[in-house]
Amino acid sequence: MGRINKSLSLTSRGLHYKLRVAFSLMSVIPLLVCVYLFFIYNPYIAKIPFSDLQIIISLLICVVIAGTGFLLAKQIVDPIVTISSEVKNIANGNFNKTIEIYREDEIGDLSSALNQITRHIRDNMDELRSYGERTKQINSEINKRVVVLSGLLQISNLITQGASLTEVFEVSISKLLQLKSSTWVILIMKNDENNSFKICSQQGISDALQESLEKDGARKIFDGILLNKNGWLITKGSNDTKSEQLREMFGTDHAVFMPVFRHARIIGFLGVGNSHSEIEYTNDDLELLQVFAKQVSIAIENDYLANRLQKLEIKDALTSLYNKSFIISRLDEEIKRAMIYQRPCAFVLFAIDNFNEFLNSFGQLAGEEVLKKVSRIIEKSCREIDRVARYGDSDFGVILPEKNKKQSVSVAEEIRKKILEFFNQEEKWKKHLTISMAVSENPIDGACAKDLVEKAEKVLKSAKQEKDAAKS
Repeated sequence: MGRINKSLSLTSRGLHYKLRVAFSLMSVIPLLVCVYLFFIYNPYIAKIPFSDLQIIISLLICVVIAGTGFLLAKQIVDPIVTISSEVKNIANGNFNKTIEIYREDEIGDLSSALNQITRHIRDNMDELRSYGERTKQINSEINKRVVVLSGLLQISNLITQGASLTEVFEVSISKLLQLKSSTWVILIMKNDENNSFKICSQQGISDALQESLEKDGARKIFDGILLNKNGWLITKGSNDTKSEQLREMFGTDHAVFMPVFRHARIIGFLGVGNSHSEIEYTNDDLELLQVFAKQVSIAIENDYLANRLQKLEIKDALTSLYNKSFIISRLDEEIKRAMIYQRPCAFVLFAIDNFNEFLNSFGQLAGEEVLKKVSRIIEKSCREIDRVARYGDSDFGVILPEKNKKQSVSVAEEIRKKILEFFNQEEKWKKHLTISMAVSENPIDGACAKDLVEKAEKVLKSAKQEKDAAKS
């Protein structure tokens, strides 16, 4: 019975069938009825004439049949109009729209197909949007890495230009702070002499954390790095005790520590961390930090070699005289020799007065000319056994072996007069430059180089103060 009802129902029929039925109801059947009534009602043809009531009823039946056909046609057209309107909305970008037409014919299939297409487009758009966001994140990470890598080039330039360690450290720290939006970066070096640790540079580290690191925190990190010589990557998933302690100490979930080497020995470490739970450091970040650590190691090694070379140098580059470190070392040797042979040894200090004001007025080149000329005057006024050095920016030291204090004062006074004659040759220099001197002797003023130097510096300072007081 159900099969019979379904076969008779228009719901399960296709549009072609429904259109034929609608066309028949609206035109063919009423036309046939009208033709039939014409023959029946015509008295010349009809055998049994119809009454007026019968004709009216027949016409009403035709109207009902035609109306039924119109309604059927309307049921076909209305969904098509609705679908057309919804398709326009979808075409305008409203992919969340759903066509709610459920029929067992072509219109139902069309609405279902359009819904599937819309759903696929919406899924594809969501996927593209997700890819777009991911692409933005990747681009952002790439840009940050480019900035960080450009920092490596900047650090290399600083090292080749002989920049100070402090400057190299600060640039390294500032560049590493841009790695994955890090919230703190720190560089700590170990002092082998007293087995302590020093924070050389840092950003984002609180005073309380600095205090904790100076107590025993740096030691804990250092011990952990000794076990992880290739770097120590700490994430939320790191469940070992030391990692947990460091996460608690820094208040962060993720951190990276990299040792700084010198001659295959760990002398410190670089640390980077962030408090963003969703941002984790990876092995790529570990390798990047390793490059920075190597740059820091190179800077430290260069600084060490430069300092060592400076200590080995005994000549001043500008004046070609001996430098301060050499003259003090040589003074110690001369004092020891003098004490053995019980002979006198004197030390003389000369200082060009108001030299900084002279530089401000006449410039660096004029200052260098004065220093070179004064150096030659002092050098030519001394014996072969005497030693002359540039003791400071505008100071000169002279060792006078075999000279007592009285003899040394006489020699120093002659040199002072020659220098003043040189200053007086230039009228513009005469008004600005004078020379002060101080003499100390072993063993009267001291039994070592340190004593003689301190005595001479004290006398020289007193002489300058007297000149300043006389001017005022």
